Amino acid sequence: MTESRDAAPEAPEGVDIERPSAARVYDWYLGGDQNWAIDREFGKRALDLFPPVAELCRLNREFLGRAVRAAVAAGIRQFLDLGSGGTGGPLERARLRRAPRQRPTSTTGFVDLTGNQGLLGQVEGRSAGDAGAWLAARTQQWRDGISTVAIDMCAAYRATVAEHLPHARLVVDHFHVVQLANQMVSSVRRRVTATLRGRRVRKDDPEYGLRRRLLRNREDLTVEKFTDMWNRLADLGQAGDEILTAWIAKEELRTLLALARKDADRHRISHHLWVFYRWCADTDITELHRLARTIQAWWPEIEAFIFTGITNAASEGVNRLIKLEARNAFGFRNPTNQRLRSRCATTRASRRRTKPG
Repeated sequence: MTESRDAAPEAPEGVDIERPSAARVYDWYLGGDQNWAIDREFGKRALDLFPPVAELCRLNREFLGRAVRAAVAAGIRQFLDLGSGGTGGPLERARLRRAPRQRPTSTTGFVDLTGNQGLLGQVEGRSAGDAGAWLAARTQQWRDGISTVAIDMCAAYRATVAEHLPHARLVVDHFHVVQLANQMVSSVRRRVTATLRGRRVRKDDPEYGLRRRLLRNREDLTVEKFTDMWNRLADLGQAGDEILTAWIAKEELRTLLALARKDADRHRISHHLWVFYRWCADTDITELHRLARTIQAWWPEIEAFIFTGITNAASEGVNRLIKLEARNAFGFRNPTNQRLRSRCATTRASRRRTKPG
């Protein structure tokens, strides 16, 4: 440990540098740069009281690396990281490097949305190349038969469809759009707490007590609960107004998406889209502006959902079956076996229907 680095040039928003943090002291002992003077001073006092502490931290980190590598070699692919409370520096990056990328941790599934064929195929990875390779291996006649593709809000998938299925209509599932809006509301709430109180959120903060209610749909809230939420946020002043503004933007977006399967004409859809954009533009909330730009970038696919009502709910159902099959098998170590068992599990119902009596 040396003083060659004077810690990070600027503390990230919400990081308290007036009090030492155990995670940042640990980072200093390991030679990281995500620590400040208060942390180094505390670390020096700890060294005076117990000189081996720095060496023990290093040995503990080496043990972590050996343990994770051994788990990966044994076929374990899922790790629960309880975190160290760090600030995103070398300490976090080192944890991510502990698990060697022997194979992708995610897969892409191709599901029949209208028929009963279930899982059509499965490839490892989520990149455009991974998904594109599977589509390229299909016959041209097979690809020409695809009229509509429903995807998550993933740019790689969009690029894949544009390249291999240029004639197909691309639809974004509304669930992921609403999920993005809910993430925006939570992000605003956390930022407001850090600005208002100069610290991370605590369970006795009024806005924290409303975190789940803010993610509920307006129609699912009783009059009493809605009134209570509104008044408690209004009592926070400007901070509460920002949270309410974000929540209203989320509800305006949901109102727009609710036009699906209602034969809404283009004028009505455009009006609700304008209301959402106008609400976002009239604020100084960065998170709202970012959400509006994302909706604008994906609007053709979102509009296709409103007109067709097609979702990737079938894909989510297949994904659930695959996860259940993996749990029943206590995980998979052989990708080929995984694809075979996943295919059998997702077509089991259709095979029962076609089986002679």
